[in-house]
This record gives sequence, structure tokens and C-alpha cells, in this order.
Amino acid sequence: MGKIKLHEIAKKIGLTSKEIVEKARELGIEAKSHLSSVDEEQAKLIEEAFKNKKNKSVEKKNESLVRENEKLRNE
Repeated sequence: MGKIKLHEIAKKIGLTSKEIVEKARELGIEAKSHLSSVDEEQAKLIEEAFKNKKNKSVEKKNESLVRENEKLRNE
């Protein structure tokens, strides 16, 4: 199993290194800076945490757009 630097994860998913370091710490993964390395399993955990967050955000946005559209139709 190889090691992956946190800044590489950030680049891959389009976020800042700071966001990745913070999320790693939230997940209990030791991370001191963007140059810290994690194993592939930990990298996957970090990526999944952001994927889930992004999906929830998109769902909420879609729900609000549907409600807004219904309001316009009822006017």
C-alpha cells in the first residue's frame, strides 16, 4: 500500500489543502500539514467524507429549487 500526500487529495477533489487537513483531523487521522501522508484507506475515507457532504449539499439545493419553482407556478 502506498502513501498519499494530503495536498494530492485536495488537488484531486478540487478543495484546499487546509480543508483536507481539517477533515483528516476530524476523522481522527494524524495530519500536521498539507505535506502529511496517509495510506490509501485513509485517503479513501477523506474523499468519501467530502463526497457525502457534497451530495447532501446538492440534494438540499435541488429541494429548494423545486419549492421555489412550485411557488412560481402557484402565483
